[in-house]
Amino acid sequence: MKEIEQIMMRKDIEVLTGKYKISLSGLARDFELPERTIREFIFAPQRNLNNENFVKTKDGLKKIKQAIKDAEEYKGFDVGDENE
Repeated sequence: MKEIEQIMMRKDIEVLTGKYKISLSGLARDFELPERTIREFIFAPQRNLNNENFVKTKDGLKKIKQAIKDAEEYKGFDVGDENE
């Protein structure tokens, strides 16, 4: 259900902006949306995204969550000679 997914999306954005210090403007660029759309979505919870913006936001969040997972598992470039 789209409305319930949007509740989870708002919480994901809250974590990204709070814990990971990712700006709303950065998220908006990543989602290819106007920053105002993201701000209204977050700060006016009675507002829901239209279908196009919903898909862009959902896909963007999925990519960011995967990138964060990859970054957290990253050992750095100087962890030994694993590839040699």
